[in-house]
Amino acid sequence: MDEVMEMNGSHTVINGKTYYAVTDKADSSTYTSYFYHGDGSYSIRSAVLGGGKVVEYLYLKDNVVAGQTWTAPITDDGKLAGFPAQIAGKIVKQDTSLVISSITFQHVVHTQLQLQYDTGTGFETSQLIDFYIAKGAGIIKIDTDAGQPTNITSHQEIISCKIEK
Repeated sequence: MDEVMEMNGSHTVINGKTYYAVTDKADSSTYTSYFYHGDGSYSIRSAVLGGGKVVEYLYLKDNVVAGQTWTAPITDDGKLAGFPAQIAGKIVKQDTSLVISSITFQHVVHTQLQLQYDTGTGFETSQLIDFYIAKGAGIIKIDTDAGQPTNITSHQEIISCKIEK
């Protein structure tokens, strides 16, 4: 079954920032994630399935150019699975076009996030997440690669969109 994500304008304030709720319906489950945009940053905040820990992925900084990087905590307390954790992000490509589901998206930004843990020897990458964000539409594609030892990958892309103002 396809996932249906709906943003209806409802919002909440978390840690002094206003997040907009997105209802994600997949199969028989419904989840709520929260999107934030402010101070040049875009992020997604949601609970880790099965773990209940809330994580936040800072997936785009609009004042950063291709090749530049940023770091951000992955959780409010900076720990995940008991270890210090962070997101290291970078802009891979800017202002490109991408065709998905016969839709041509213009002004696409490709960012890559590295989920990193410090288990005592410094931060090391455990997962790569590639985001593709189209101006006026938002996130249109996400590719995730957990690497060794699990080799778990996922691919999500938009199949249709309806933007109402």
